[in-house]
Amino acid sequence: MEKAKTVFKDLKGREWDLAMNVELYMRLHHKFGIDIGKVFDQDDNWLTEIVVRDDMIRFMEIITECCHTQREQLDIELKDFLESLTGDVMGEAAEAFLGAIVLFLPAHKRTALTSILSSIQTGMEKTAQRIEEHAQEMTIFVEERLDEELDKKLGETLSELKNKKT
Repeated sequence: MEKAKTVFKDLKGREWDLAMNVELYMRLHHKFGIDIGKVFDQDDNWLTEIVVRDDMIRFMEIITECCHTQREQLDIELKDFLESLTGDVMGEAAEAFLGAIVLFLPAHKRTALTSILSSIQTGMEKTAQRIEEHAQEMTIFVEERLDEELDKKLGETLSELKNKKT
């Protein structure tokens, strides 16, 4: 099995390692009430809640907390750190965070979570492909309508010009 990615880069090229350890595990539990080990719990699945509800604020807070110690060591202000995060960077951070969870879990859970994450990734890729296909169809439709409208307006303008000449 390929080693999971736990590192992401911000807009300034700084690397942030989200590798999970017991100290971080405890901080996340105390601050956010999440238990990293409960990714399979049907009643209290914090990861599903973040993904299903698309709770970006909570996710950004978790990532910020994961980077807190590194940020202090590098003497980087919170504002500077937050300004270096964008949607694409947060996507990479999500991948690194999930990788960190996979590596932190015991082996018997790691394989199952890796399989689940692979299925989610496949689903996301299929969704992106379908969106792209629909976007292409929509682009063709819009271009055709614009061409029709342009031809109509050009014809009207040409007619007006011809009428003014006569």
